[in-house]
Parts: sequence; C-alpha cells; structure tokens
Amino acid sequence: MLPGLAQAHVRWFSQVAADNVAPQALTTLLTSPFFVALLLLALVVVGGVRGIDVRLAEGNSRLMHLLRRIDSRMSQAAAPVLRIGCALFFAAIAIYYRDQPITLTPELKSPTSWVLPLQLAIAAGMLFRAGVIPACAGVVLLYLYSAHVYGIVHLMDYQLFLGVCVFLSLDRLSQRHGAADGLLVLRLMVATSFLWVGIEKWLYPEWTCDILRNQLPTLAMGLAPNFWAMAAGFIEVALAFLMLFGGVSSQVAAAVLFFMLVAAIPAVGAVDAIGHLPMLFPLFILATTRNRLPRRLPEHAAWQAIDLCSLFLMAVTGMTGLYFLTHELASAAHVQVVTIWPDLAVATLASAALAAWVLRAVRQNRPARPRP
Repeated sequence: MLPGLAQAHVRWFSQVAADNVAPQALTTLLTSPFFVALLLLALVVVGGVRGIDVRLAEGNSRLMHLLRRIDSRMSQAAAPVLRIGCALFFAAIAIYYRDQPITLTPELKSPTSWVLPLQLAIAAGMLFRAGVIPACAGVVLLYLYSAHVYGIVHLMDYQLFLGVCVFLSLDRLSQRHGAADGLLVLRLMVATSFLWVGIEKWLYPEWTCDILRNQLPTLAMGLAPNFWAMAAGFIEVALAFLMLFGGVSSQVAAAVLFFMLVAAIPAVGAVDAIGHLPMLFPLFILATTRNRLPRRLPEHAAWQAIDLCSLFLMAVTGMTGLYFLTHELASAAHVQVVTIWPDLAVATLASAALAAWVLRAVRQNRPARPRP
C-alpha cells in the first residue's frame, strides 16, 4: 500500500540535492501540524508494537520456535551471504559504471583510474574468507576517499558500509564470538543509516518533492508532495527505530524495509537495483536473525509501552537535532548564526539529551570490574 519511492535514495535522483544548502528551520518542522500529527500516530504504533513484542516474548508459540531455528542457522550463514552480496555489488558497479566510475553509490562519482580495479579486487576478495580483511580495507578506503571528495556530512548517509566491514572483519578474526558482536554492530549501522535518510526527508523535503513533481508524479497518489515526503520519512524512522529496539518487530521492520526497497526497483530501474544491493543483503540478514541489542540493555526487559514511546520521541528529536547541527555546520558559510540561534538551541538540547541517554545506557551495560 506504500509507494515504492519511500525507500529510493533521494540523493541519487534529485536534481536539487546539495550539501551546502541549509536545512529547513528546525522550529518550523517541530511545530508543523502535519509533523505533530504524524509523530503522535507513530507513538501509538510504537506503543502497540511494544505490547505485541512483550506477548510474543512471553509465549512459547510455534512462531517463536521457528524464529529461533531460523536465527540459529542464519547467524552462522550471515557472513557468507553478506560476502556474496558485497561481491555482487562491487562487480556490478564496476561493470555498469565503467564509463563513468562511482565509488560506492550512484551520486559519488570519481574520475580516478584506480577506483574500478579496486572495486573488482574487492569483489574477488569477498569471495574467499582469506580475502575478507583486505577487501574490507578497500571498502573503507573508498569510503574515506568519498568523504574527502564530497565531505563527511554527505557520507553520513552511508555508514552501513562501515557496519558491513566491521561485521565481516569480526567474523573473520573470531569465529566464536565475531558473528554475534558483528550482528549487533551491523544492526546499529544499518538502522542509523535509515534513520538518517528518513530525517533527510523532513529537513530537505524539496529534494523528494523535486522527484515527485518532475520524475515520478504518479507515486504521490494524489497527496501533496510535502506531506508525502514527511510521511515517508516517518515510515523509515519508525521502522529503523524498531530495528534497533524491537523484539520480533525488529525482524519484521527489517523485512518491511527489504520489501519496500525491492518494490522501488521496477519504478526506478537499474540504478536503484544496483545501488540498493548493499542494503538488501544486510536487511535480509537482520530480518532472519534476532535483535541482540535488548539483551545488552538491562532495562529493556522491564520497559513498558510508554517507556519505548518516550525513547522514540527522544530518538526522533535528538537525531533530527543532530542532523540539523551537522548539515548547518556544512552550510555555515552561507548562514549567519544570529539568524538561526533558536534552531541551533533546540537542536543542541535535543541531541545532547539523546547523547546523555546513550552514555547512561553504555555505563549501565559496562561489565563490573572484578574486585582485587
């Protein structure tokens, strides 16, 4: 029922996307009636999903037994599946974009001659377990080079590439514990990537509206482009949040994102199909393995729906504030701080509150030191 473009990456197709443009005023966004209404609706959904998660976790149904068996098998097969996915992706971009090379994603173009052979070497290295570490080093090199050319703010959309490298490297270095720790890192990186891209639709709605008006107007389904962009952002943010903090819903959220990405391919074409390969394979893995994060947070078992809703509210405001700060700094040369101080104040407070919660959770989860 949802339009496929909700999961097509806006930067790849919009003609107006630019990092040196200031984002929409944060105070304007947070006081928008549409934003407030959709936020309240999302809170209701998150609270309801939390209740379903609790019931499923307390039960001993066939569904839970099935999910445990799938998790047991996929936890062992995750690394080979992801290595094959990475090999396909880097071979595909090296061949498809051979005339106009890119580094990692369609908009990250590079005229340098060494990119294409490096991509082919990465693809070959991923096919063999012994070649994983050098291949991951090659991916990190492409990421850092892209950050150098396009700016680190631009590459914050794509931290999932780093998550893939960490997961594969941990699996290679430690067969016993690497997969479990790697899956947690992979989930964090993939979920925060989708959170970031979802927030992008709120603070840069004109990027999405440009596509809806000029390239794919039928996908708007008669809705106003600005409202459509805001709703699509809430879909991504809510699903990404549940991927991080849900129980069974974390797997469902990953599956929904997976099928939404697939649904976007017929409407958008080969660019979307190739560009989304490094997202599809991690999402498939996260949809078939349980969420390890709640076990790392002692409070999670005792949370009620209201607690998860309050965390969602903090995540939405905190991550939006962090996004605003990073992109405002990127365009600081074009904006006078005096004119945007209310937005900067709100963004700083919201992101600081989220950072404080994260630090508190990390401290509580730190293993106790043995007494002498």
